Amino acid sequence: MDKAPEAREAMPHDFAAYRALFEAHECLRELGREQGDDELVKRGDLYVDGVLETELRSWDECAERFAAPGSRLWVMEMEGKVVGSVGAVHCAAGDLELVRMYVDHSCRRRGYGQILVQQLLDHARSLSVSQVTLTTPQVNVRGISFYEKLGFELDRTFTVSLGSPGLQLEIVELSLILS
Repeated sequence: MDKAPEAREAMPHDFAAYRALFEAHECLRELGREQGDDELVKRGDLYVDGVLETELRSWDECAERFAAPGSRLWVMEMEGKVVGSVGAVHCAAGDLELVRMYVDHSCRRRGYGQILVQQLLDHARSLSVSQVTLTTPQVNVRGISFYEKLGFELDRTFTVSLGSPGLQLEIVELSLILS
């Protein structure tokens, strides 16, 4: 039986693969392509382009996002290839926000996403964080179900503008209270 890969902190040499993982597996693009929904793909493209031009422009820009005390970015590597990621951003309220959760298509339904989230939750507990939050598009039904199975609960739904006139997206916020 294959040993499950472990999550580890991202390093500069992971950047190109991490960036490619994000670009290939952003959920709006994926869902839009699966459903033949060009509007959803367009929204995903706008989001991806914005992130690639800012946070993922370079390793230094990416590292800056996770530079605050308590913030981290992990990757999961299998046979030398980055196949997953998850980030924790320490918020002003002392909570952590789960961000940049991606698992390569070829590695899904093997428990790798759960390993990544568990890495983040263990980290949160080590910081005595009381709550982990995340946001995801409301159309990401599989992702929402995944998080709910891990104990996350719906907090609220809100609308964001994607920068293009009239282009909006419904977002779901979920949280997990840690004991």
